[in-house]
Amino acid sequence: MRIVSEKNVAKVSFLSAIIIVGVMTFSTGALFIAKKINTLNKDLVKIEQDFIAQQEEELENDVTDLFNRIDNRRLEMEEILEQRLKQRVEEALVIAGNIYKTMHEGLSSEDVERVIREAIRPIRFNEQQGYFFIKTLEGKIILYPADTQLEGTSFLNDDGGGDPETAKELIRIGQEEGGGFYRYDWAKPGDDSGKLYPKVTYVGLFEPLGWVIGTGEYLDNLEQLAKTDIISDLSASLKKDLVDYYFIYELHDINGGNDFATMLINSNRPDLVGKQLSDDYKDAKGKPFRKEFLKGIRENGEAHVVYWYKKPNGDEPGRKLSYFKHYPVWNWVLARGIYLDRLDHIISAKKSELSEKVRNDIIILCILFVAAVTIALIVAYYFSRGLQDIFNSYRKTQQEHLDKLEELNRALEKQSQTDVLTTIFNRRFFNMQLAKEAARSTRHRTPLSVLMFDID
Repeated sequence: MRIVSEKNVAKVSFLSAIIIVGVMTFSTGALFIAKKINTLNKDLVKIEQDFIAQQEEELENDVTDLFNRIDNRRLEMEEILEQRLKQRVEEALVIAGNIYKTMHEGLSSEDVERVIREAIRPIRFNEQQGYFFIKTLEGKIILYPADTQLEGTSFLNDDGGGDPETAKELIRIGQEEGGGFYRYDWAKPGDDSGKLYPKVTYVGLFEPLGWVIGTGEYLDNLEQLAKTDIISDLSASLKKDLVDYYFIYELHDINGGNDFATMLINSNRPDLVGKQLSDDYKDAKGKPFRKEFLKGIRENGEAHVVYWYKKPNGDEPGRKLSYFKHYPVWNWVLARGIYLDRLDHIISAKKSELSEKVRNDIIILCILFVAAVTIALIVAYYFSRGLQDIFNSYRKTQQEHLDKLEELNRALEKQSQTDVLTTIFNRRFFNMQLAKEAARSTRHRTPLSVLMFDID
């Protein structure tokens, strides 16, 4: 059975128009929506990349600011230490000057020296570790509480304890400059290992007796005091930010291990403060993020790491971006993190926005589809109607031609029958005439076979 014929061509054209319009409308709409979704997915990736890049920059700025604060505080404490050392030496010089002023006329120089020496000997500071020393410009040791057995000997000799060059420099500073600081390495009292430790000392000249009076502080003690002070200060100040908080490690082994670091500050995990940490620890998704940031510290001195970690004031983990920076002076790792909830909110908002746009686009698409189908129905209706009129006119014309042809055929048939009858009649009439002639011929003895023939 033929699908398209003269009878149903209008219906077929009508349905074809509707199908074509529907397919084109839906195809266009589907491509449009797919393009929207693809564009949104690209936008979401770019939004996340831009957001993380922005947060990385902010975290770097925050940690660098903390780095500078710690470094400045360390330098300030060194300056404060130097000021205190200078102040103490000046106070000792005042004590020596007062004793000398009041006693030098009534006592011998040896007795005055002894009184001054014994007045200064018991003075202690920095938890009984700090003391004064006195030496002459010739290098003779007048007072040395760290090892009284050296008193009366000379630091300028190799067997006097310490470095002769250091002793000469301290004497030079007092003699030529009247006072000043000097940094050097020196043995610690009570340490028999022979190890030398960095030390800063201030000396001042006591001119009446030709003495150099001084005191110093080992820098590792200062460093520990500075660390303790800074940690206490930071722990108090950094607790104000309980969401995007700072945390600080003290590295023991930059290559990692079970006890690679000690947690110094972490307002989110106070249970870890003071405890040694393992780099095998994994986040909520099984990621060994400590190994990752240690790798960055070893290679670049810094690292950005995304991982899942416990949220403040809650047990549920959140996705977190942290920046880690090495503070090599004290072998600390300074870090600050930010939870990416805001990014999730932004992406969620963008998805909601897309859903709303897609919903609106679908509504618009449906409206356009209905409008297009309606217009297509109207156009197809009039087109099919016109097409049907054309075919009707064609069929009418064809029928008229068929009717005329049939009438002509009947006329021709009728004319043909008339001509046949006429021919038969004429032949019969002719035969009759021949018969008459034959009859006459018989009378004249003419053979009949000559005159007769069959016209049939």
